[in-house]
Amino acid sequence: MLDELHRPDYLTFVSNGEPTLDKNLGEAIQMLRKFEIPIAVITNASLLHHENVRRNLMEADWVSVKVDTTDELTWKKINRPHSSIKLDQVLEGINQFATVYKGKLHSETMLINSYNDSSEQVEQTASFISKINPDTAYLSIPTRPPAMSDARPATEKTLAMAWQIFSNAGITTELLTGFEGTDTGITGNAFEDILNITAVHPLREDTMKALLIKENTDMAVVESLESLKLIKKTKYKGMNYYVRNYHF
Repeated sequence: MLDELHRPDYLTFVSNGEPTLDKNLGEAIQMLRKFEIPIAVITNASLLHHENVRRNLMEADWVSVKVDTTDELTWKKINRPHSSIKLDQVLEGINQFATVYKGKLHSETMLINSYNDSSEQVEQTASFISKINPDTAYLSIPTRPPAMSDARPATEKTLAMAWQIFSNAGITTELLTGFEGTDTGITGNAFEDILNITAVHPLREDTMKALLIKENTDMAVVESLESLKLIKKTKYKGMNYYVRNYHF
């Protein structure tokens, strides 16, 4: 057996393709139970309208479903699905699964500049996700070379806007922007703490100042991070936010 120091948090099904295409997924999860490690599955949710797929996923302890948009045309542009797959089926499958699933449910929304990142689209997506009540909703951006040459990450300002819209909808929301935030608490190292926190969610200016007071430091740390182009200040609804800078 693995000692606690080297024990992974999860054994994750995230294959080179879609894990739920494996008709033996549920059986595979059951077989891995002997290791006494929680099982996670990351799925694009395209097959969740099938009862047997939902049944297989019920065996997992942690499931993430992909919800990039609730608009059919936008969804097709981003995901280029097989002609037999329809967005209304996908969304209904997610709803049905969320209603009965007892494990930890998460969602992921990839925001692509000028595709699905308008405030109207984000509000519609947040409205749907709030109804499935995930433990955490992740907002991500393209961090690897995409299939579409014109697919560009949403801007820092847009990410701050999207995070606020999701949060206002009562959704616990975190950012996945390609940066590793391993500890979002306060450690006494303001430089690292700010990097870790902004990797997960935008820091409002007043919250930033309160953090600096607790860390017995001042805005010089923030100015240093800005000069190194590690964070960036942006404005949303009259409030200043600091976010991780991934446009260099």
